[in-house]
Order: sequence, then structure tokens, then C-alpha cells
Amino acid sequence: MNTTESLAQERPMEAPAVSDDVARRTRRTQGRVLRALRNLS
Repeated sequence: MNTTESLAQERPMEAPAVSDDVARRTRRTQGRVLRALRNLS
């Protein structure tokens, strides 16, 4: 997934550290969602 990369390109004003933190949080959330979906099926 290149979503974070395209977002960073669209918003060059944003500090890299901030986008890194957001990307990390997004990945963590995605992992939690995927785990929950796996547990349901």
C-alpha cells in the first residue's frame, strides 16, 4: 500500500515525523482490524 507515500507527496508542508507517527498508528489500527476480522470468521 502506497497510501502514506501519496499523502506525503500531496502534503509536503507536513513534518516527516508527524506523517511517520500517523503511518505507524494506521498500520497498528489496520492490524487490529484484520485480527478482529480473522477472529470473527
